Amino acid sequence: MTTLARPPKGYLNGVAALVGLAVVLFYAGTSAAEISAGGILVIDADRQFAFAESLFDQRKFSQAATEYDRFIHFFPGDERTPLASFKIGQAYFKEGRWQPAIRELVAFAERFKESRLAVRARFTASRCYLELGDSRTAVAMLTRLAAETKDPEVADQAWYTIGWIHMDALDWKKARLAFDHISPPHRGTYNLPEIYAGLQAARELKSKNPRVAGVMALAPGAGFAYCQRYRDALIALVANGLVIWAAVDSFDNGNDGLGVLLSVLGAGFYGGSIYGSIACAHKYNRRQAHGLVERLKQDFKISLAPTVSQRGGFMMLTFRF
Repeated sequence: MTTLARPPKGYLNGVAALVGLAVVLFYAGTSAAEISAGGILVIDADRQFAFAESLFDQRKFSQAATEYDRFIHFFPGDERTPLASFKIGQAYFKEGRWQPAIRELVAFAERFKESRLAVRARFTASRCYLELGDSRTAVAMLTRLAAETKDPEVADQAWYTIGWIHMDALDWKKARLAFDHISPPHRGTYNLPEIYAGLQAARELKSKNPRVAGVMALAPGAGFAYCQRYRDALIALVANGLVIWAAVDSFDNGNDGLGVLLSVLGAGFYGGSIYGSIACAHKYNRRQAHGLVERLKQDFKISLAPTVSQRGGFMMLTFRF
């Protein structure tokens, strides 16, 4: 019987060490392959911010807002964090999401009060309120900005914007008060003498008296004719005349039921003609006033849209020098 020699103890330890090393290398190689296959990529602050900026430039505003927010989350100490916060609000504004834009921009302006972008944020937030039809809040925000800022140019831009908001609302008195707040050095820049002349012209606009229109409408069609709505005047005259004639004819022929029905219908036409004439007078006056405001806007190149001034500040209105 042959007896096999037992390997030395050191030999077995060496083999075990080699096998262990092979297993470690195998798993290490597998992990490396998995990492490579999975495409895991570590993003630094520069790459993350650049990615968000590229999305913003491509007008992919919703995605850009998400990436700016991710940048703030992972790199809160980066010096570009305030800019990223501001750009989130801008992205919502560009997308027409007024409420989220207001939330982000107001929060930014409160948190980074010393940033030059805080002024832009507050102007843009006020524009969002205008888009929502809340001109009162927009004016309140701009009034607060004018009171708090230490920059006379920013204050004047705020008052100028407030003035035009009141102009759009056809409130000439409040518009004049807002324009009066503009400092003397900038009155020529903002063409105030011409604007004041426009306000004076607005007060002298030919208007239609709604009461006169209502009284004249007692004669069917006369109220519309007073408001220069001659087609409506003719329709009112013919419609009321036909109904009255038909009602009288019905009574003469003994058809009292039809006569009563036509009388009620005629009363409705008659009352509607009076009410319509009064409303027509109001519409005429508003149309005249809005036409004047639009002409002034065209003359001064006014646009209620955010833009950056040559000095790097922000203003809500562009205007011709």
